[in-house]
Amino acid sequence: MSLRPRALALAGALTLTLTLTLTLTLTLTLGCGIDLARPPIARIRLSPTAVPQGDGYATAVTLDGTASRDDFGDPDGGLTYGWTVDDPGARFEGPVTGSTVRVRVPGDTPPGVRLTVRTADGRAASATARLALTLP
Repeated sequence: MSLRPRALALAGALTLTLTLTLTLTLTLTLGCGIDLARPPIARIRLSPTAVPQGDGYATAVTLDGTASRDDFGDPDGGLTYGWTVDDPGARFEGPVTGSTVRVRVPGDTPPGVRLTVRTADGRAASATARLALTLP
């Protein structure tokens, strides 16, 4: 909003000019109801789901995290994967950072498996599963 300058003549030779300028800033925030900071979803599939007790590393188990997803991030996936097995004797075949990895366990105890998926912006989620033992 702007007013035209007004001149005010006062007694004598003094003239005062007054100009008023008003600036209005409007900020509009729209909410879409989606929490963009929501973590990804971690999912584990084991194949096979059990190894024979006392297997002695004979059975390779595939740990599959390909069903994990990030609904609100990179449409190409963009997830990184980290696997752990709570058996100190576990032997991974290759890196433990792929969406699918293979592991061998001695078959002494039923080990737990943990997958942690992380997005490029640091959001993370984990899933756990337990590998069963079958009697020989």
